[in-house]
Amino acid sequence: MSIYFRTTSAWQQMQNWHRVQAARTQQVIGNAADLLSASTSSFNDAATSYYQGRATLAAKAALARLQAAVKAKSASVDTTA
Repeated sequence: MSIYFRTTSAWQQMQNWHRVQAARTQQVIGNAADLLSASTSSFNDAATSYYQGRATLAAKAALARLQAAVKAKSASVDTTA
């Protein structure tokens, strides 16, 4: 009676190792891609908020200048009448 141990060939071991490494790499890259996407989204939101704030401030300043010009014009019209 002989005892037979079924062993995996070297080629199959190498294939298994490559498959496991590919899965681990994909897991790391997948997580890195999610992190990159989240941080890019955050930076885009911050940039959008910054420029919208700047545009709002510029519009308010322009409106204040126009209101001051109208007020000055109406004051000069009132004094000349």
